[in-house]
Amino acid sequence: MFFGRGVPLAGLPLPPVSPYYDPPRAQVWHYDPARARALLAEAGVGNGFVCKLLATAQYSMHKATAEIVQQHLAEIGIGVELALPEWGQRVALGNRGQYEFAVFGTTADSNDPDGLAPMIDSTLAPSYVRPFGAEVPGLHQQFAAGRAEFDSARRHAIYAEVERLVLEQAPIVSLAWRAQACAMAKEVRGFRNIAGALTTYSGITFEDTWLAKRSANCPPGDSNPHASGLRILSPLRLPFRQAGAATFATRYPQPAARCPARGAAASRSLPACGRHCAPKASRSPASSARARPAAAPR
Repeated sequence: MFFGRGVPLAGLPLPPVSPYYDPPRAQVWHYDPARARALLAEAGVGNGFVCKLLATAQYSMHKATAEIVQQHLAEIGIGVELALPEWGQRVALGNRGQYEFAVFGTTADSNDPDGLAPMIDSTLAPSYVRPFGAEVPGLHQQFAAGRAEFDSARRHAIYAEVERLVLEQAPIVSLAWRAQACAMAKEVRGFRNIAGALTTYSGITFEDTWLAKRSANCPPGDSNPHASGLRILSPLRLPFRQAGAATFATRYPQPAARCPARGAAASRSLPACGRHCAPKASRSPASSARARPAAAPR
């Protein structure tokens, strides 16, 4: 599932580390073709029917999910035609509710259960990230009560009721968690993937990220990490190849430093050796890693 980076999701997307996680409520939906066929027969469509599933071909995780849903529903007699427009069209159709059913891929606003509201509260303004016009009576009021409550025990009871209402009445079925993967060079230090719903905000840890690397230009010396050729870069100079990180890497030019050992100006974008060129205020890895320009252009 998602190349080994996904796990089944059988309830609402509350991670197991959340204090609001409840194992029975987290294991509601199951793969049961026989039960599904029985429900179709009970509804008077035992011979199946044909419907259209909206997703997008622009992102593979959406397209692959739609294809798997298509295959599984075919096993119980439901024919699914895939609608796979480009992402902008997918968003427009979702905002207008122009679909029969759709693949949604999003994350909560926060790790608090209130962060689920934008995903499942259909009384909010129409959005492609939640079911269109599928209001669950009482759900919006429960979310409002949870925001106004500070007592932990009462909040647990409120969000347990939120889960019950959604699991019993909302026309939505969770399918899978997908991990957010981040690739980086082995010399990168300090970057971390923030847990849970905040994973897409992990870029904020660039503020504490630096690059440690052995430099062939620096002579070996004593046990000082700078003297032995350990390069400590400002977090704003990291050579990431992502668009967002490239902004950090190019926005703040740093002045050149002259290296007595090499007798030439050494650009701080190609850091000077720590033994000869590091300013006194930046001798330690910690201070150098967190160095900031005095004024930053906007």
